[in-house]
Formats: sequence, C-alpha cells, structure tokens
Amino acid sequence: MISKRMFAPQEYLAALGYGSKTCLVVNCSNTSTSIVPIWKCNIMRHNAVVLPVGGQDVTRALKLMIEADETIQTYNKTFDIKEDIVDEIKIKLSYVAPEYRKELQKQSKKEEYELPDGQKITLGKALFQCTECLFEPKRFGIDSPGCVDGIILVIESMEERHRAPLLNDEQPVYIIVTGSSTMFPGFTDRIRTDLKRHFDCFPRVRINVRAAPERKSMSWIGGSIWSSLDQKNKGCWLSKEEYDEYGPSAIHSKCM
Repeated sequence: MISKRMFAPQEYLAALGYGSKTCLVVNCSNTSTSIVPIWKCNIMRHNAVVLPVGGQDVTRALKLMIEADETIQTYNKTFDIKEDIVDEIKIKLSYVAPEYRKELQKQSKKEEYELPDGQKITLGKALFQCTECLFEPKRFGIDSPGCVDGIILVIESMEERHRAPLLNDEQPVYIIVTGSSTMFPGFTDRIRTDLKRHFDCFPRVRINVRAAPERKSMSWIGGSIWSSLDQKNKGCWLSKEEYDEYGPSAIHSKCM
C-alpha cells in the first residue's frame, strides 16, 4: 500500500528537467497545449493557459489531406487510410514550415511512404500543411489561439517585472518546449521566428527558446530528479490520512 504521494504538473517537472527555476514552459502534447510561466520555482497559475489543440489534430488534418489528394495512386472513392498509419507518417515525415506562406509558394519536397500492403504514396505540401493547425487552428475549424498566440497572451498577461526578463538579452529567461508534439522539425524555429516578428518593435529583445533533444520525455526526467530530492521536500508529500481528512482540495494546497 502506498502511504504517501506527491503531485506536480508536467510543466514544473519539465522545467526541473531543463534545470530552469524561471522560465515559460510550452508543453505541446497529443491532446492539448499548455503554456505555463514559472517564476523562481513558483508556478504562476493565474497566467497559465491551456489550448485545445495538439498532435491528434495534426493527425486528423493529415488524414483528411491524404484522403482528398487525387494525385495519390491508391486514391478512390472508398480509400480510407487508418489513423494509426497516418500517425506514423506524421511522426516520420511531417515538419513545421518556418514561414508558412513562403513555404506554400515553394516547390515542396516529395516524400514517399510505403503502406502495410506494399503500395506507395507520395506526399508533398500536406506534410507541413497539417502541422499548421498547431499555429493557426482556426483555419482547421478549431476555436482556439495557436501556440505562438498563446505564448504572447501569457507574456502580455504577466506583470512587468516577470515579463521583462523573457524579452531581455542581458539576463535571458528561457522559453522551453516539451511534449511529443514539439518534436516536428522546424517547431522551435517557427516559435522563435513568430515571436521575434511580434516583439520586433521592442528594443533589445532577444527570444531565448530551448528545445532539448530528449524534450519528449522531459517531464519524466524532471520527475526522476524530483523523486531523488524527496528528503528535501517532505512538505510536498500528501499522506493518505491527509487526503481522507481534506479530500481532493488537499492536492492543490499541499502539493506543487
């Protein structure tokens, strides 16, 4: 029987994995994107936002594009590619365009993918068009800001003393990315490019974005670090007796 537990948000653990005490965490998972500011190890919940857009939306968008593409040789009126196959195509071949409209005008590179039955399909612009739903979800029928707009909303909602270091090149505070849906090539560059464009009118602005190669598992890495520090954080543990006495509210009052 487990006598006590400790609860901590993924974003806090990711920051711990990066070794950052003050940062802005962008956690883009399969189902949603959360943007959480952390100031001197304190989570600023009142500034955090959660966007209902994630990797599953990229998969759905790519599936629709594949099924509607008449140039694909396997296409016919009954062609229905399974979502798990589309998900694999997304992981292996999809990428984020650094500048979407310029990428549309370019001659897109072609990628070939072999289906389980041996047939091959060739994909082009769909490979970056599908990931655009993370940045412009309204174009895909999702009523939500994109991840860059969400970052801007969070930054602009913060007090000046918290906001300034994020945009100051003298004492850089990092925007860190984590989660499976940040693994697309070009994801970090797109965030950096769009933020620089938005804050271009501010003097001495420097957008510091960190994206570790192991960012997909950064919350687990942070959790491992945190568990090794349990003797220093006894006050964060929640016992069964405390939970039985105070109920679910104890999780928020006692833990991270």
